[in-house]
Amino acid sequence: DKDRVSELGNYGQRNQPGSSLKPIIAYGAAFEFLDYSTAHIVHDVPYVEGDWAPNNFNMSFNGDTTIEDSLFNSWNLAAIQTLKEVVTGKDCNGRDMGKGVGIEKIKEFIDAFGFDTYNEDFNLGYAIGAWQQGVTPEEEAGAYAAIANGGIYIEPHTVKKIILTDTGEEIDFDKMYEEEKVRACSEETAFMIRSVMTDYVR
Repeated sequence: DKDRVSELGNYGQRNQPGSSLKPIIAYGAAFEFLDYSTAHIVHDVPYVEGDWAPNNFNMSFNGDTTIEDSLFNSWNLAAIQTLKEVVTGKDCNGRDMGKGVGIEKIKEFIDAFGFDTYNEDFNLGYAIGAWQQGVTPEEEAGAYAAIANGGIYIEPHTVKKIILTDTGEEIDFDKMYEEEKVRACSEETAFMIRSVMTDYVR
């Protein structure tokens, strides 16, 4: 009913994630597919695609910087350039950085963390949270839980089990979702994301 919907508020509403997914989408993908380390040098330099010319919050370019510093300062252009390296295998100077995985592989990587990209037209703007449909708080919580779980994604749920009073039958949701868990990323990737995030929070 309408009162109940109003009471629930924004549960499940999709919003732009902004910079909150940079650690997973831009840098997690680089850890996973290009074997970058947290000290790897990335490039915070201009990026232009058609009419799209994103910038950093302070309207500056910071040149060569480590992944750790890029995340600490939330540099947009470093995140975009890093995701471009993962997709294409080439950096902003045309140097080979490894085998580019293409857009479909990145979408699969994002999907493995529980995000719904079905109606998304993926582009490099996703590195800085420029999604078309957005993400839900539940999806983000599940994705970061996977990072805490060493790269294992378990679908978020709030009900542990249901016991039917008339039969005593028990429906164990914890067990069900545990059996359906998937590996979203390697343990090493999860470790590096956790490491750089705890460092910059500290």
